[in-house]
Amino acid sequence: MALVVDAEVYVRAANGQQSSWYAAALSQKAGRIRVGGKDYEVTFESAGNETAPAVDATYEEKYNGSSAVPIMQGEGPKSATVRISPR
Repeated sequence: MALVVDAEVYVRAANGQQSSWYAAALSQKAGRIRVGGKDYEVTFESAGNETAPAVDATYEEKYNGSSAVPIMQGEGPKSATVRISPR
């Protein structure tokens, strides 16, 4: 469930910092994502706490009514927010 907040792309690991995806993304700091059938080389970095309110609000707006929203706004996923940037 990727989001765009202030022209930046964010994703949260539903299982928090214990997620193998989250650990690999921060360890490798780079990877590839597929959007609309096209691959992009990207970097991954921890988003920190300053973006948490905006990311929470965007989850609410984009996925309004989804049972996944409260999960993704929880402390575990919130602590595992990753900023994805083009390389």
